[in-house]
Amino acid sequence: GSTPLNANAQLSETAGLTAALFTDGTTYVMQNDTEKITAFRLPKLPDGYSYGEMAIAGNTLYVSWEERDFYKTGKAGLLQVNLNGVLEKTE
Repeated sequence: GSTPLNANAQLSETAGLTAALFTDGTTYVMQNDTEKITAFRLPKLPDGYSYGEMAIAGNTLYVSWEERDFYKTGKAGLLQVNLNGVLEKTE
């Protein structure tokens, strides 16, 4: 469609992972050594909320979320995902 998609991505050489996160919570993680890609979705957020920045530390993915109303930010927080648990379930 004509709706632009925004995503955040990170290459973590220490963890051996590359990840991309879209604002709706769709996440792709690639294991750099095998180039295997795993896709999963973070919990659905209420209308007016979206996922934002992310960081990989070890085997943990940290994702920010926030409530947005044009230029204002309401509630905000972080979500922590155990990547080992996600990647093991897809093997």
